[in-house]
Amino acid sequence: MIDPVKKGAQPADAAQEIEVTRDRLTVRETTPSGQQTETIFNPYWTRLEIARRPEYGLVGMRVASLGSRLQIVRFVPLPQREPVATALRVALAEARAAPV
Repeated sequence: MIDPVKKGAQPADAAQEIEVTRDRLTVRETTPSGQQTETIFNPYWTRLEIARRPEYGLVGMRVASLGSRLQIVRFVPLPQREPVATALRVALAEARAAPV
């Protein structure tokens, strides 16, 4: 299990947790009011869509699979997004390479 994103610096403890296993990529989000949602993707069909701006670096990232898209790491400060993207890429590659 790889868990590259746990919590961000948003007010009132908004959080996003990403977990990658051999058969699923799970994104759990908690709003400042405490409402929780969970979105599940198949890592084999999932890709990362990354937006970069020359002056800021990585400014946005989405998980995309079979027509569904979910914005991730929006709670993570800009300087910490590249390591998260790298960890997530590695986790997805490992999940895809795992024996069935």
